[in-house]
Amino acid sequence: MAVGDRIPTELAQSALSATATNYFTNAGSSYRTQLLEVCLVNTGSSQRVVTLYKNGLAANNQIANSITLPANTSTIIDLKLVATGVQTFGANQDSGTDITMTVSGIVEQIS
Repeated sequence: MAVGDRIPTELAQSALSATATNYFTNAGSSYRTQLLEVCLVNTGSSQRVVTLYKNGLAANNQIANSITLPANTSTIIDLKLVATGVQTFGANQDSGTDITMTVSGIVEQIS
């Protein structure tokens, strides 16, 4: 990449767990990342509840909670978040590992 380049990309894809985990970390001060969309898919036979976090995994870092996905359903969340420096994006589900999360966005080299 060179300064000014903007690359649309998949930033993360993973099965969630009950432990809040960071799934994306911005690449440092030379980059700015727009997190644009989160796809959540519940492949299990039970309802699940998802929580999303930015810049840490504590309760005060939650950006969305109580996202409820009935069994065998999916949802797409339009985000429009910006990550700079080494800011993070994380998630967890209430129990199990049957939610798959995919995060997409645009990475821009700024210096």
